[in-house]
Amino acid sequence: MDTDDFSDIAYAILRQAAQVSDTLKAELGAMSRDHRHEDDWLCGVQKHLRGIQAHPQD
Repeated sequence: MDTDDFSDIAYAILRQAAQVSDTLKAELGAMSRDHRHEDDWLCGVQKHLRGIQAHPQD
């Protein structure tokens, strides 16, 4: 999936990620290449962020 195809909600997530860290924004944006649909990407983002929350030192 290309980030050019993201909805306003997906772009809002990337903007919020950029406020936390440029690295986080890049990670989330890069994840789009592994997903065919935005819904899949959103689920992947949620899983990734939960992993960070559970193990912030990693």
